[in-house]
Amino acid sequence: MNGEEYIIKRNKNMGIIENKTERYREFSEFIFLSIFIIIGFFILYLSKVNLTSLIILQAGIMELFILGVQEKSVLDVLLSTFSGIFIATISLIVFCLCLSLLSVKKLHNTKYLLALPILGCGFLFNFSIMFLFFALGFFISCLYAMPLGETYYKELKKWKKFRVGSNAVSKSLTVLFFFIFLGSFISLITDNSYQQQFFDTTKSSLENVINAEVSGMGAQGKGPATEEIINRTIEREMIKIRKDYPNMTEEEYIQVEEDIRKDIEDRIITEEGESGMNITAVVSDALGGSAILNAFLAWFPVMMSISIWFTLEFIKSVLLSPVSGVFSFIWFSVFRVPMEGESRILQPEEGTPLTEADTQNSEDNQDNTPSSSPVFREKVNEEKQEFTDNKRLSKEQLIEEAIRVQEEEERRKREE
Repeated sequence: MNGEEYIIKRNKNMGIIENKTERYREFSEFIFLSIFIIIGFFILYLSKVNLTSLIILQAGIMELFILGVQEKSVLDVLLSTFSGIFIATISLIVFCLCLSLLSVKKLHNTKYLLALPILGCGFLFNFSIMFLFFALGFFISCLYAMPLGETYYKELKKWKKFRVGSNAVSKSLTVLFFFIFLGSFISLITDNSYQQQFFDTTKSSLENVINAEVSGMGAQGKGPATEEIINRTIEREMIKIRKDYPNMTEEEYIQVEEDIRKDIEDRIITEEGESGMNITAVVSDALGGSAILNAFLAWFPVMMSISIWFTLEFIKSVLLSPVSGVFSFIWFSVFRVPMEGESRILQPEEGTPLTEADTQNSEDNQDNTPSSSPVFREKVNEEKQEFTDNKRLSKEQLIEEAIRVQEEEERRKREE
């Protein structure tokens, strides 16, 4: 066996071992990502954030801010109102951890298997339309993050470890949020119950605010909102009276109107809350005749979906993108990804000892190596040591080195 054959055979044996090691590493990374994907979806499930909760929050925000501070502090109101949003944001941070890892360390054979843990979490959300679009968007984002990380790694010059993850994950999240927009729009446009729920929650919120205003009238005097409610109630009653008694004189109508007003004010003062019997009807009529609200309901699926998208983009810009950069910096440091001029394929640390299989293969091959030349044996031993210290010689480099050694051996023999 000549030197070139020996080097090729040795490199082949080492390549088989390294391929097995690389497959094991990739499988370990896949398991790691799958665990954190499941954790992310489970946290999202615990947050109880869905279209229904978001609609209720948006429709009742005025009541929460006006009446909530009457009994609680501002901090308590914010925590109780947005606790679900805070928990859901934590789940997005976990997803960013996965995307940043993919932007630094690519998967090859197992990247499409990421669909399994993503779809496996569907039972938590009853495989709703919103979940299916979220899952599809996240899966595409995972695949998109890998080439993005590769591109940014080659293009960026400064703050590379931070900006690779920050930029790649930011673009990937844009894809995810677009699918969330589509999922929410389709869910809202195909189910009218969301629109009715928004209207009912808005009406209930306004009624509660007005009732709170009216209930304090006896002690604090009539406020503008209370006066408006009384006027609307009198107006409704007078329309009925004019319709039922068209033969009355104008003076009689005025007298009846004054009596109704006095009766309402007396009941407000003497029997707290009894005046609320007409508030629901007044609020319903006011909302039903509101041109602004009717226009909003007509565009409700679009407006609600856009508001969700803009909110997510704001969270991404303020929190998720910087956090992804921090994760990226950590992954580069942990996996010791090579920087300028080196391959991006993650390699073992320098000084990693050979395995028993490596050593055994080297010894077996050494037995078959021609021993007539001490120079050749010395050169082979030097190459073995170099391979042990740094397993980064490519097959082409090893072949070139073997040819060079062989030429030196032939030249030495000619000189002798």
